Amino acid sequence: MIPLFVGYAMLVWVLAARHRRRPAGFVAVLLGLAGLIGLNYLHWLLSEWTHGRIYLPVLRSIMYPYTAMVFVVGLFIASLPRISRAGCAFCGYSLHGLSPRLGMFTCPECGRGTPVQAAYRRSGAERTDLSGSDLISTPHHAVGDPRDQDQERQTADQRPPDHRDRSPG
Repeated sequence: MIPLFVGYAMLVWVLAARHRRRPAGFVAVLLGLAGLIGLNYLHWLLSEWTHGRIYLPVLRSIMYPYTAMVFVVGLFIASLPRISRAGCAFCGYSLHGLSPRLGMFTCPECGRGTPVQAAYRRSGAERTDLSGSDLISTPHHAVGDPRDQDQERQTADQRPPDHRDRSPG
């Protein structure tokens, strides 16, 4: 059996981990904090109602740091990036960077097909394919092709002058 306080902290942290970077994860942490603040308040009321006969200073000295620890660790866990779901469904091998064929990733480790799911990115945004990039892409053909230079010259003549191209003065 898991002791009450360890189990309570684990419950708050598991809910925060399950719903990372979503409002439900932060709500779980706030509800956990509210429960511990309520328990601290109840202990204070118990001392008031009994005119100090039931007063446990040891409990208070433990509960305040425990409340802060559950809250801070819960916020940390709720702020972590979501779990990557781009791994192979059978062996767990990372399929990052692979391009899907016919809606399936073929795992290079076990050879089985895994359906295309949302790909993981550190920013938390989800995409079905990681072959593209957020950066400006360069042409895939050979550099120095005279046809490309002519085309670049024509598009440069059609563009309005850029204020960054002017020299100061």
